[in-house]
Amino acid sequence: MQAISTCARVLRRQLAGELASYDINDNEFFLLWHLRGGQPIAQNELLSLLAISPAQLSTTIDRMVTRQLVQTVRCADDRRRQNIQTTDQAQELLSVILASDEGIREHFNNRVTSDEQADLLKLISRLSCDPKTLRVFDPQTACQFEREAKA
Repeated sequence: MQAISTCARVLRRQLAGELASYDINDNEFFLLWHLRGGQPIAQNELLSLLAISPAQLSTTIDRMVTRQLVQTVRCADDRRRQNIQTTDQAQELLSVILASDEGIREHFNNRVTSDEQADLLKLISRLSCDPKTLRVFDPQTACQFEREAKA
């Protein structure tokens, strides 16, 4: 468990260093990553995807609304529900960040082979499965998806 925790801290520090020049933190980056398709996502679903506290999500969203990176949209079916959606400015920023992520790639590529990276993604997928929703990370498509429960 300590090795996983240490690895996570090192990778998040590396990511934070890469994102600093864009005036964006890791939670904001991950929020943009999950919203990258342009479709609004409910705030409670973002809590699950980001694995942060409601207070952290609220602060993150407020900062990003102020910077015009996201906007809040009321759900048509349930007016109490608030969805979050990226702006064009956020999509452009995310494209720039993803195009220049050499530092993060270099950090990985200098330490593990491509075969080890593939094995690691498989293990992360298996370990990150949420048994309540069966939500897993698919390294092939790099997106979240729902998997049907096996009988």
